[in-house]
Amino acid sequence: ANRWTKACVLQRVGERKLADFKLDLIAQLFNQDTLIRQQAAWALYQVDEQEYLDNRSRLPYELAKGLDPVVIPGPARRKRLYEEVVFLETLPAFRGMSGVNLSYVAEMGEQVSMNEGQTLSIDDRTNYCFYLVMAGSLQVYRQGRFVRDIGEGAFVGEALSLVGTHQANLLVAREACELLQLDKERFYELLAGNMKLTEQFLEYI
Repeated sequence: ANRWTKACVLQRVGERKLADFKLDLIAQLFNQDTLIRQQAAWALYQVDEQEYLDNRSRLPYELAKGLDPVVIPGPARRKRLYEEVVFLETLPAFRGMSGVNLSYVAEMGEQVSMNEGQTLSIDDRTNYCFYLVMAGSLQVYRQGRFVRDIGEGAFVGEALSLVGTHQANLLVAREACELLQLDKERFYELLAGNMKLTEQFLEYI
């Protein structure tokens, strides 16, 4: 089974709080694959919160860091890679792509949170990333002039003229927003290595 299939199985275990799988979940906390490790941690937390806390403390720092924000509910909570993939599956640009391929897109990204009124400057000449709006809405300004509002599913700062893509100098959050920052070079490498994904995106150029 590929990593996405395993991630989906772990999701079901967590949703159904299947305590019979507790030892398997604990073992998967040590998995080097971030997607699987996050899913196992989240599922274990659903099954037994204290078991999660006890076993998380046994993990090496490099494996343990970042688990709490994607596992424990609260204002600082961030999306798991699994949740990012589920979101990507809803977008036209990624429609029909396999979960395993989308998991690699999500994994190369970094979540960026913006509060209402916060700004993000993007210089088209030196910008090596583009942003995908996962939640919230923003105003786009170019050279100080308002261009338009954008919302969930829009690509920002990308040179490819995809549908819903807007080059910009300044983004202003109209509300609390969650963006997925993607490195252009790594993203293009993924496109180059996946013909189906490339063709999917070419439809939007």
